[in-house]
Amino acid sequence: LNCRPRPIEDGRLLRDAYDAANMLQDLPFVDAEKIFTIGFSLGAMTGLLAASPEMTTDVGQKELRFAGNIAVYPGCDYDRGSLYVRPDTDRPILVLMGAQDTESPPEQCYYHLKRLKSKGRDVSWHTYREVGHAWDNPLLDGFTKIANNGQSVTYKYNKKITEDTLKRSLEFLNRIYILK
Repeated sequence: LNCRPRPIEDGRLLRDAYDAANMLQDLPFVDAEKIFTIGFSLGAMTGLLAASPEMTTDVGQKELRFAGNIAVYPGCDYDRGSLYVRPDTDRPILVLMGAQDTESPPEQCYYHLKRLKSKGRDVSWHTYREVGHAWDNPLLDGFTKIANNGQSVTYKYNKKITEDTLKRSLEFLNRIYILK
């Protein structure tokens, strides 16, 4: 969790992602033009930021960019002023959300995703009607907490949706990989 006692700033998280990508690109078996992010919750939000050239430049990244980004149950914007689906997004993104997610409600995302799509950006999303946050984590099944927004959240693992998440993610990666 990136909430207490002192959260890590978005820029530091994005810099960490690029630090990892820079190390990966030096490996002889890695094609630097085909490095993607896949993140869950906060990691998803970091991946969405990576799709923004402005955010990428702000963290000092100049040459390497991620080829695409998969965001699984991200928050897209927050009252505190953090916008994760940036208007200058120029990388393909896939966003997978749960309709019952009260921690990162998909309604936060729709406006921003539709706006990018209307500008011709490579943006796709899917909302699973039957799940909320952390549907892919069997270790959290049944865990209840109070989220940052004050809502009580109970995580429920869903194997079928987890398998579909993997399927959609691989289809996205395959499509982007073939397009390059």
